[in-house]
Order: sequence, then C-alpha cells, then structure tokens
Amino acid sequence: MSGDNAERLLRGAVRDLAGDPHQTPDLATVAVSRGRRIRRRRQVGTVAAAFVAVAAIAAPYVLLRPDPGPPGYPIAGQPATSATAASATTGTAGPAPTAAPEPTIWRDWESSPVKVPGGWIVTGATTTGTPVSNWAYDRTRGRYVDTSQDYSSVWTAPQGRLAAVRKTSRPGETGLLDIPTGKVRWIRTTSEILTPQWSPDGTRLLMTLMEGGTGDFSFGVLTVANSSFRRHAVRPDRFECTDLCRFTWVPSGKEVALPMTDPAAPRSESAPHLRRGLQLFSAADGTPTRLLPVRGNVSGPSAWSPDGRLMVVAGQETTQLVSVDKGTVMHEMPSADVTWIDEKRLLYLDRKLNPGSSIDVAAVLVDLKGTEIARTVLPAELAGTDVLIARR
Repeated sequence: MSGDNAERLLRGAVRDLAGDPHQTPDLATVAVSRGRRIRRRRQVGTVAAAFVAVAAIAAPYVLLRPDPGPPGYPIAGQPATSATAASATTGTAGPAPTAAPEPTIWRDWESSPVKVPGGWIVTGATTTGTPVSNWAYDRTRGRYVDTSQDYSSVWTAPQGRLAAVRKTSRPGETGLLDIPTGKVRWIRTTSEILTPQWSPDGTRLLMTLMEGGTGDFSFGVLTVANSSFRRHAVRPDRFECTDLCRFTWVPSGKEVALPMTDPAAPRSESAPHLRRGLQLFSAADGTPTRLLPVRGNVSGPSAWSPDGRLMVVAGQETTQLVSVDKGTVMHEMPSADVTWIDEKRLLYLDRKLNPGSSIDVAAVLVDLKGTEIARTVLPAELAGTDVLIARR
C-alpha cells in the first residue's frame, strides 16, 4: 500500500472513529494529525487495515505518554509567575542519571492534598481510556473526589472550584463541574478531539477540533462566565501542521500556539516531523499574530518560563530547553511535559515499570540543566493517569 494511499485510508478510518462517542479524544487526534487535506475514500478490506494502523499509532500515546526516551509522564499545571527567569548556560549534555526513588506508602491519601517537590500539590488526575480513573481536588474540603463512576474524563481548573468533564452518554458536549456541590452545566462544544486545556487563570477552555468534511484543524474556546463556545478556523494552505497537532495556550491567555511543519523537510511516519516554528493566533478571534522560531512541540503554558524567555519543547530527536526569541537550544531535558515551579526549577513525572507490570510514578524536580533536585513517589492510583498540579 503506497504512502499516500495509506494516509488517505488512515484519515478515513479515523473519521469513522470520530463518529463513535466511546472512542477516546487522544486516539483520534494522534491518528488524524499525520495527514493533510485529502478526500475521504472507503474500501472495506483496506479500511480494516487502516483501523489496525490507527491503533498501532495511537495506543502507545494514550497509554504510555510521552514517547519512549528518558521515561516521563504528562504533567501540567498553572504557569509559575515571576518577574525574571534565570538565564541558562548553553550546552548539549543531557541530564545525569538518578537513583530509583525510595518506596513510599500512601494511606488514605485522598483525605488531604498530595504535595509534590517545590511546594505545589496534585489538583487532579484523569484517564482518556479504560479503565477509567478520575480524581478532582476539592479545595473547600481539602480532599480528593473520585468521579470515575460519573464521568469518562475530568480536568480540574488551575484555580477555583471547577473541573471540565466528559461523559460517553453526552458526545459533543463538555460539562463544567462544580466540585464541592457536584452540580454540572453542559455546553455543546462539537466533536473536540483532544483533551481540553485550561487557560492559566482558569476562566476558559481551549479545544483542538477537526472539521468533519475536510479533516482540517481548528480551535474552540469555551468561556466559563457565560458558557459561550466560539470556534476559529485555521487555513491549512497557510498554516500546515502534520504529525501531532494540538493548539495550546500561551501564558498570557491572549494567544494560542500551533506547531508548523517544515514544508521542505522529508517526512516519515516513524519519526516526528520537523518543525519550522510555532505559530500564534489570537484567542479572541483566531487572527494569526506571529511566528516564533521554536522548532518543536510545546505541551502548554506551563512549559514556558515565568518571564516567557525560555520554553521546553519536544524536538524532532530530543526534548530541549530553548530560547523563545531565537529558538537556540540551551540544554536537553528529561521530559517535554513540564511545569515551571519558579524561574530556576521545573517539575515532571517519571514512571518506573516494576516486575508484574505495576508502575511507580514519581514527581521529579529538576534544574535548568535537567539535573534532579528532589522526587516524591505518588499514590499508586495515579500511576495510569494524566496528573494536574497547581499552587496550593
């Protein structure tokens, strides 16, 4: 099967998946983002093969995020605020290996905030597949609420008392859950295909969307105050993104970012596509604003330094700390899914596979060179989830 034909079939298979409310948002996104604008074609036998390809591409991302390399696990939070970020020393050496964490026994961990190195806390955890495991931190009662029976996914806001939730029985809708009372209001947000991302101030939700007829990407913004949802189209002929495509917030909350594919670089399904920069758009109306010379994928606003001068990105071959203004690589880092705790320290999650297939997950604090400062093993119930952190 030729590369172009496989790509067309893969896109068609994912469009079929998009009509199934029980498929996970991340599964669809990872698969479809490898394509360009193409016409949909259906062939019974070859489409079945394309479904296998979808699973082969997407499953590792959904279950084991991020990709192989120095082990890491997604972590996100509200960006740290500071007047100045310390400058990093130019270099290419990767972080030094660290010893395994000491065993930690958690008893009744749900009854109090789980602290991570740097003084922040875990505010939530969620899965985007099965089995479902969802936790939301109730700041009014100082304990975690298990929402697994009620919702398929839950994403707590970086501050306040709200969480965004999804439910398989309500496809195309996003709920705003008031954690202390359990009350939820539902807003139609169409077929959002990647986990929503809270703005740094917790007042809006950003969603990466796919146009049903063409497969082109767009983004939507849900405003909590008035329950409004606005969708903004992006012209694929001017702003091409292939491979893993996701809109993310810029720390100011005024813009969103999308990585741009280098049109002159060769592309392979076995390796990340080379980026030419990070395109920013107005969050208010979708207008393109500026292109940053950052050649990699950014996980969200928490991956930017407090003063906005540095950023951690997933490059084509390594995870890097780069300068925002010139894209200069400062150091290699252990994970792209990071949260800046302050101007000199970052936090990420490290997973360790034990005999018997159990997983230990530790919150690891590192400096600007990726050198470990401290780590804390988290409760076992959080091992298979995406973890959110924020200030206490």
